[in-house]
Amino acid sequence: VYDGSADSDKFQCFVLEATHYCKEGKVAKDEQVFLVAHFLTDKAYAFFTHKVAKNHDKWQLPKFFEELFNYCFPLNYRNQQQVRLRHCYQDDRSVSEYNLFTLVGGIGKHERVIRLWDGFNQNIHYELHHGKLNKEFHSWNEIVYKAELIEMA
Repeated sequence: VYDGSADSDKFQCFVLEATHYCKEGKVAKDEQVFLVAHFLTDKAYAFFTHKVAKNHDKWQLPKFFEELFNYCFPLNYRNQQQVRLRHCYQDDRSVSEYNLFTLVGGIGKHERVIRLWDGFNQNIHYELHHGKLNKEFHSWNEIVYKAELIEMA
């Protein structure tokens, strides 16, 4: 259930669960948004009733989630997150907790990889280099996977 609060963790959880629910339930694409609306309350439900309900069957989930985000979050939310990102380092967080980048729009995949890499702790940098990984050539998934293995070792 999502209430429309500007809480990125709640929003992301809702998106993942709703997408999974529709996929596993084999819900027809033209009914997915209507079904997902049953799990909205407050501000999020107001978005559905005012902007989507009349022609819900024309909406696809990705576009619905994007517009729901735009309706519920402040206009400058992504900019605020990008500012936080520039000053974000792993510090004492685990690799999996260090995932701010997945929430920040407006930067390319390569730039995300570079910022992720540059924010890692020195021991993870050392081990990634030792494992012959490079922020210029390896993907986000490859780097995160290796960093999590290093962290567990």
